[in-house]
Amino acid sequence: QPLMHISNLSTLWLTADIYEYELAKIELGSAAKIRFNYFPGKVYDGRISFIYPTIDSKSRTATVRIDVNNLQGKLMPEMFANVEISGRKLGVHPIIPENAVIRSGMRNLVIISLGDGKFKPQDVILGGYSNGYYQVLEGLSAGTKVVTSAQFLIDSESNLRAAVQQFVPANKNGKEKDSTKAMKNMKMDNKKSENKKPMKMNGTKKQVSENIKAKIINVEAVDKNHDGKVYQCPMDFDVLSDKPGIDPKCGMKLQEVTIAEAKANLIEHGFKVK
Repeated sequence: QPLMHISNLSTLWLTADIYEYELAKIELGSAAKIRFNYFPGKVYDGRISFIYPTIDSKSRTATVRIDVNNLQGKLMPEMFANVEISGRKLGVHPIIPENAVIRSGMRNLVIISLGDGKFKPQDVILGGYSNGYYQVLEGLSAGTKVVTSAQFLIDSESNLRAAVQQFVPANKNGKEKDSTKAMKNMKMDNKKSENKKPMKMNGTKKQVSENIKAKIINVEAVDKNHDGKVYQCPMDFDVLSDKPGIDPKCGMKLQEVTIAEAKANLIEHGFKVK
């Protein structure tokens, strides 16, 4: 029987666990920075020499082997180390925060800010992920402004408007016609209208819209508890309330705003305020 084993410790193998989703970032020969608690401030250099061909089913990690030079003999087997591996080059592409991406299963969307309160959805093809950012392979160029918060609200409102338009006919100018409002504002006397020509819905809608926006809205009167705040619909800005609630016209939740903000929203959308 052999009395002893003499090992050559001039070069050691360090094994490190890599998450499955990070395997695409490394390759054979990738450089590594290795730090041991036993030697504070000392950094050892190494390279990946082998990637094991199996994945741990519980931790979803793969094991890589890194060759470490130990010519001075200070490193010993079974030591623990922190490893920082330099990933392979992925090219030059724009990156966006992960919270800017809207995932719909088959598509990845971002909301582009066009300025003046206008937004546009854009399909993107994502690449690698690291530290909270995605690489964008197609769909965006560097310098494009994207929405990183409340993008789900913008997307939901856009989908709601598109759904409503499917049930509302459009006039020649391509604008929506609210036939329900038009009918409510039409006061017709059957006897007097017998000899009159039929009314045109396009003209009625225009007249009704002008009457609504010509009405002066007293925002302060809505603030009954005098706290300086009201609740306003983010779609129908003339729907105001002093208490939380739902807009009966579009079904959206009313948002709390200050009196000044409510007035600014109304004026921006053509309403007159008091």
